[in-house]
Amino acid sequence: MRSFATALLVAGALVSQTAATIYVTEPVASTICTAGTPCNIRWNDDGNAPVLATIGVCNIELCVGSQFQQTCLQTASQADVSTNAYVTYLPNAAVGPNGSDYFIKFTSLNYKDAATPTIPYTSYSAKFTLNGMTGTFNATVQAQISGAAASSPAASTPAAAATTTGAAAAKTTAAANSSAAKASASASATASANGAISATAPGVVSSTIGLGMVMSFASFFLGALAFGL
Repeated sequence: MRSFATALLVAGALVSQTAATIYVTEPVASTICTAGTPCNIRWNDDGNAPVLATIGVCNIELCVGSQFQQTCLQTASQADVSTNAYVTYLPNAAVGPNGSDYFIKFTSLNYKDAATPTIPYTSYSAKFTLNGMTGTFNATVQAQISGAAASSPAASTPAAAATTTGAAAAKTTAAANSSAAKASASASATASANGAISATAPGVVSSTIGLGMVMSFASFFLGALAFGL
């Protein structure tokens, strides 16, 4: 089984022929081919630019997937679409299961898409049915057929994102606590200068005030002894 995945944006729906210059006349939606028996691919020029001579030689492949992601399973042929009007190939039974998710993809070897010059020109047939198949699709291909986009690396690591978020929150909390401590120290210094009791620790008297009270009691006691009280 020859399988490779391609990911690219294409303009319009996968099965739409309205923007195609390669007009695929076979297969169509009603086509049913059988693995191991000849299956035809036919096309003509729909009259829109670029002409077939500009598109030139194409890889013609059997594929599955969605508008945005496709997996090509088998190369049916390589042909100059301007000098040929059809090719015949034998579907490989091992490339997938029975189903109606198959289509033909044309990819020009030389001409680039006018809208996206870095991407080769592509055109597609309608989806059609293959019977007599013996293969299976993996989860990635099934997701492409369903039109589901592949998970990005960022989305596949939520734990890392949560760790980053938690670390940021911890830094924010630490910064807030540091700022509060500085503000508290500043308030305590100002309060002490004004003769007030510090309120930095509820229920605890400032050590400066506590020392003053001890000295005051000591002075009172010595004074009482001096006066014979």
